[in-house]
Amino acid sequence: NSSIERISLEHNEVLKKEKKRERNRQAAQKCRTRKLTRIAELQKRVNDLQEKNKDLSNTADRLKTDITRLERQLQEHQLQGCTLMATGSVLS
Repeated sequence: NSSIERISLEHNEVLKKEKKRERNRQAAQKCRTRKLTRIAELQKRVNDLQEKNKDLSNTADRLKTDITRLERQLQEHQLQGCTLMATGSVLS
C-alpha cells in the first residue's frame, strides 16, 4: 500500500510539474507576443513621427523661402521710394 501511495504521489508531483511548466511556457509565449506587438506599434509610431517631422521641415523651408522673397520685395518697394508707416511692428 505505501509503495503504491508513494508512486501515486510521485506521479501527481510529476503531473503538477508538467502542468506548471506548460503554464509557464504559455505565459512566456504570451509575453513574447506582447513584446513583439509593442515593438511593432513603437516602430509604426517612429515611422509616423519621422514622416511628420519631414513634412514640418519641408513646411519650415518653404516658409523661410517665402520670408526671404517677401523681405526682398519689401526692400525693392522701399528702394522705389515708398516709405513705410511705423505701426509698431518690427521687421528683422
